[in-house]
Amino acid sequence: MNKCLRLYTYFFLLCLISFRLSAQDTLNNITVNNGFILLNDIPALEGNPKAIWGNYFWEFGDGHYKMTEKSSVDYTYSESGIYNVRASLTPYYTVVSKPITYYQDNVAINGVPTNAPSYNMNDRYVNIVTNSRYEVVADHEIRVVLHYEMPPSAKSSDEGYLFLFYNKKGEIGDSPDKISYESFSYLDADTRTYAKANSSLMGVAFPALSSTAKSSIQQLQNEHVDVLVFKTSSLSRGQENRIFLSLKANPELADIADMKRELSFTAAWAPLSGTFDPEKHIHQYSMDLLEVHDPNKIEVFPKVAYYKKGRKQKLFYTIDFQNEAEGIVRDVIVRFPLAKNHDASTAKIDPNKNSTYAVDKDLVWNYHCSPVQKENNKCLSLGKNSAADSLLFTFHNIDLFGKDHQLIGPFNKKLTKGRLSFSILTDGTRANKNKSQVDIIFRGAEAMATNKAKVKWRQSAFYLKTGLNSAHDFGVYLADAQNFMERASVGLIYDNTPLGTGISWGIEGGLTSLTMRRSNSTAITNNLTPNGGLWVQNERISMRMLEAQARVGYQFGGFIKGFASAGLSVPAFADLSLESDVVHYTVDAQETVLADAIDTGFGIFNSSPDAELFNQTISTNNFMGFMTNVGLEAGLLNNLSVGIKGEMRFYPNFYYTTDKCFSVRNTEVFLRFRLFSL
Repeated sequence: MNKCLRLYTYFFLLCLISFRLSAQDTLNNITVNNGFILLNDIPALEGNPKAIWGNYFWEFGDGHYKMTEKSSVDYTYSESGIYNVRASLTPYYTVVSKPITYYQDNVAINGVPTNAPSYNMNDRYVNIVTNSRYEVVADHEIRVVLHYEMPPSAKSSDEGYLFLFYNKKGEIGDSPDKISYESFSYLDADTRTYAKANSSLMGVAFPALSSTAKSSIQQLQNEHVDVLVFKTSSLSRGQENRIFLSLKANPELADIADMKRELSFTAAWAPLSGTFDPEKHIHQYSMDLLEVHDPNKIEVFPKVAYYKKGRKQKLFYTIDFQNEAEGIVRDVIVRFPLAKNHDASTAKIDPNKNSTYAVDKDLVWNYHCSPVQKENNKCLSLGKNSAADSLLFTFHNIDLFGKDHQLIGPFNKKLTKGRLSFSILTDGTRANKNKSQVDIIFRGAEAMATNKAKVKWRQSAFYLKTGLNSAHDFGVYLADAQNFMERASVGLIYDNTPLGTGISWGIEGGLTSLTMRRSNSTAITNNLTPNGGLWVQNERISMRMLEAQARVGYQFGGFIKGFASAGLSVPAFADLSLESDVVHYTVDAQETVLADAIDTGFGIFNSSPDAELFNQTISTNNFMGFMTNVGLEAGLLNNLSVGIKGEMRFYPNFYYTTDKCFSVRNTEVFLRFRLFSL
């Protein structure tokens, strides 16, 4: 390893160690002081700045927990000691990779009278509580608390098994392994173990159960793909305990988030003594698969649209909005500004995707509102403003709660949001991009603007290229080459380009022609040339190369583009003409005393038999080379342009030699014009 490489390696390791240390430091964000626990340096949410952390799930390290809407909580401990305090943040209406969790280790607490929370078991012996509160988001972690209580009918002290079943068969389609929960982490003060279904622990637990418990557990196992099994510690009659763990909703769930699906998991608590009552010893917890979004957001699909002159393109818009005031609004107007190439007459509402959670989720909106409907019924109407430059969508009588309304708590903020989905056609005229920012007008509340949405337009087309090549350097092997001839080239290009500024890419295939000549002479003396002479060789090579290459470029405003490409070059048709003479000099003149010539060919479509020169066999070889080029072109790039590029070709072996390499540099001037768009 050279010195420079070692320095780069040490620098990389130092940066990695620094990153690890800084990441660990961010975990120490919890302050505990006299029963007041505070989370410091709360991170900003990704996406819309109006998005909020909707829930703070506190675990105090002594088996107790509490959920709050704030980044602080009052809690005092019953005993002195060192506790691990954990806060899990649950986002609302924003897409992030997962909830952010902070830890604080080695928190020394002076014991004071406890104010530990009380937990409602809902008249059951097992209960499930989560920080999601009946909602689950794809690619998010779910903090789960399993409560279990020893029933009065048990022995004075006994053990048991706690089962958590998840991935219910058929609940979200035919592929539960593809879109399912996966076990993420497990935290508990006591020493317990968990295992998958049919593992050794399940094999130990199942035979120990009563017949009634066996029947229920077997049925649950048949209905689910996965299970966690916990061996519980001894509990006295009426004693309650808790297990904390995490599950993660897989990213694939996002594909069905708009289908109003429910997911569930089920806990079953089976003590080894006492009566097993399925009504009280089994708890199923169901969650709505939530299509989480930022408040006051507009999205458009496709984000990249392809331009075809005179052809209409359909764009789909989804607008999410949230009432961030305190009061309830009855009507909401969504003002959508029309772009130059929007065809307003084609706007069409999707009635199945427009709703607010303040009403029935499955409500199908009737957007042909009559005056009576507007007055009395919930409906959605579509119109244009007086200037005809905007579409107006009006939700009538939706009674949308405000975010700060007294009836809105930390877990029912869905009552404050709504959604509008519609499609619209473009009229087939050229546009580099469509920019949109929608106004949400709440009657009785402040108007708000969404974030900006942008559609980038591109063109996908085939182009014909014709060019003229002028070679100027044939490398070491043909250093004395001369009389380079300008030859034409032709190619077919596929290019995917923006209509304005941006990156373009494509592929090119074609046929390039190059021709060169050289003369080589060597002084000799032999019996044919006793007074001295020359061995003279004249060589002419004409090559037509079949080439394929990948292109990438960057264009400015649709008028100038720089590009580079690389690919393969194979001679398709090549002709070799070789003349060799031995010339004898006399006092008065020179004469040719020996001469021979061959004409042969090579290339994948022009193979010729071996030829002989002075009784020496000349075998031509087919070969493959590599090429690269850089260039610049200008014009109406999506239609017609002219350009120049410098090319370099390298052939490891060259026609009748195998130990010589051949490189050629040339310049090409070309014309490129569009054949048709895709």
